[in-house]
Amino acid sequence: MRTNSGRIPKAALLVTACVATVGLTAPQAQATSSSGGYPGDPRGLTFWQGKGVPCPPTQNDSARPGAVLRGRFDDGCQRLGHLLMTVHRPRNAVAEPQPGDGGWEVDVTLNARQRREFDEVTSAEAGHQLAMVLDGRLLSAPTVEEAIPTGHFQIVGLPRGFAEHLARRLTETD
Repeated sequence: MRTNSGRIPKAALLVTACVATVGLTAPQAQATSSSGGYPGDPRGLTFWQGKGVPCPPTQNDSARPGAVLRGRFDDGCQRLGHLLMTVHRPRNAVAEPQPGDGGWEVDVTLNARQRREFDEVTSAEAGHQLAMVLDGRLLSAPTVEEAIPTGHFQIVGLPRGFAEHLARRLTETD
C-alpha cells in the first residue's frame, strides 16, 4: 500500500525476503522443503512465532512447533513456535514489480475475518519475529513493529516468477 507520495504507511506490513523495509526488520532466514503445513491448510501462508537460531547441520523438512527451517532467500534459520494463523484465499493477492529496485512484491489484502485475526496476531507479536511459511518453506521472518489493523501487507524482495507463483497459490480455489 503506497500513498500518493509513493511512501509506504508504517501500518502496512512489509515482509521482505532480502532487505529490511519500513515497518519491519528482516532477520536472517533460509530454505527447506516439505509437503504441507502444521496443522493448518498446507495450501495457505502460515504465520508462526519465530526465533532466529544458528543453523544446525540438518534442518526439519516440515513446519511444526520446534522445527528449525532455513529461509528461502536469506541466510540463517528460524525455530518455529506456535502456529498463529493461516491465510488462504485472501480478498486479493497480486504480484507486481517493486518501484525502483527491480524486485517483485506480492500485495495482499485480507478478507474481514483474516484482517481481524491478523490485527490480533500482530498486536500480540509486536516486537517479535513472525515467521512466514508456505509449503513448509520459510519465506521470511520479519520483526513486527506494531499492530497492523488494515489487513493489508506486501511481501517484498521476491524474484518475479516466485512472486507470481505465490499470488496464484494464495488465491487458488480447491
